[in-house]
Amino acid sequence: MLTSNPSIEASLRLLHRWFLFKPEQDFINQVQQTRWTDEWPYQTAAIVTVLTQTDASLRDDAFAVLERDYYRLFLGPGRALAYPWGSVYTDKDNLLFGATSTRFQHFCQQRGIELTLVGNQPWDHIGVQLAVLAELLQQGQSQAAAELLGEHLLPWAPTFFSLVKHHGGTDFYRGVAELAELTLAQIAEQGQVTVQPLPIHCPQIG
Repeated sequence: MLTSNPSIEASLRLLHRWFLFKPEQDFINQVQQTRWTDEWPYQTAAIVTVLTQTDASLRDDAFAVLERDYYRLFLGPGRALAYPWGSVYTDKDNLLFGATSTRFQHFCQQRGIELTLVGNQPWDHIGVQLAVLAELLQQGQSQAAAELLGEHLLPWAPTFFSLVKHHGGTDFYRGVAELAELTLAQIAEQGQVTVQPLPIHCPQIG
């Protein structure tokens, strides 16, 4: 069963911020002043290695380099290299606002979760789903959190993470993707979450 854990919820909210919003120097400065790597909820060998690489990139790479990597991965110009919305991967025509986006919106509304999304974007953004997962865990809604993981997030998120790790130009964004993937896997394993298989429609990595 999934249970509330402040460090897990904090890590999910940090990942939410990094995926949903472009880099901001003030926020980077705030993170650098904390012990965020030591406070990460899981400290497996793989996660510690990624934490070290991600933190080093956050400290050493120029802000303009991180910002450029964010845009080329998630927004463009032109075709983004790793679209952060689930329906891009679950819709056979790779459309935004697809069926999985609508399903997640209904899921949130049924549980009284109100979201204000920037630019009227689809609800199934990876960052939004991570924030909702953190909120459900904090509220002790373990069944709803397991449903979000197994039916709305993990069916498509590994494909997204693979694209970020393949196309990312900085250890920071490659690391954020791997951190998210490893952390969600730990949460799912501890909660014995069953992932619902969905057809994935995605261009080949290469």
